[in-house]
Amino acid sequence: MKEIAEFIIAGHPDKICDRIADKIVDFACQRAPLSLVGVEVALHRYLVVVTGCVTTFPTATEDDIKKLIFEVFFEAGYGDDWEPHPKDLRLVFDVRFEELDEDLRNLRVMSDDQAICVGYAINKPEQNYLPRAHRLAYLAGQRMTELRSEYGTGPDGKVIVTTEGNSVERISFSFHHKENTSMTHLFKKANRIATELGLQDLSKGVVNGGGDFDVGGPFGDNGLSGKKLVVDAYGPSVPIGGGAWSGKDPHKIDRVGALIARKLAIAPRGKFAAINS
Repeated sequence: MKEIAEFIIAGHPDKICDRIADKIVDFACQRAPLSLVGVEVALHRYLVVVTGCVTTFPTATEDDIKKLIFEVFFEAGYGDDWEPHPKDLRLVFDVRFEELDEDLRNLRVMSDDQAICVGYAINKPEQNYLPRAHRLAYLAGQRMTELRSEYGTGPDGKVIVTTEGNSVERISFSFHHKENTSMTHLFKKANRIATELGLQDLSKGVVNGGGDFDVGGPFGDNGLSGKKLVVDAYGPSVPIGGGAWSGKDPHKIDRVGALIARKLAIAPRGKFAAINS
């Protein structure tokens, strides 16, 4: 059976938005584990828009969120060498900041929603129990990020892997790069990653098949949290519930439910009782 899967690295505008949303959740839950958080993030060029609700104790502020946004851009690789520089961002907030009072804390043991939650596993631990194309795309994407400084490529990027049975039919890399970067240089990085993953026998490999990728990140495309649900889950060969995972506190059922369902899918028979749901 043919499988196709993609992975996008941290400087992709959609994943910047996901990371901002999740960083807000982490921040709130570190202050108060029962915090209620539901936020969405949008991004285009220098503009970052954050909407939603953050209920924690002590109460969060816009200044707290601004610091988190700057951290995400720096961590993804934006700054002096790659635009936008975090100091140039224009931030817009429509966030309801509230205090986590006693009544809300008492309700946190309950789910305030319902959702379809899918957990998937295949009986192949060497693939982390995931479809092969999805696992290979993830590993290739990780190496794209790890080798960025060595090859001088940018924060944005994508890899798509196509498998047919036990063979890899195609791997396609999109490297964010500086203007006038040679394709030979980018091919060297692609070949290194493919070789490290044992993919030397590809019938076809593609590097920047869409042409130059010197305009990337928020300048190449807009971003929105929750747009990469299939990348976040198990690849397009596996049905998913449809709920975004980023920007939601751990009490939201479509986030925690999906994680618990994954644990149940992996758990050996007879071990379900060990799962703390």
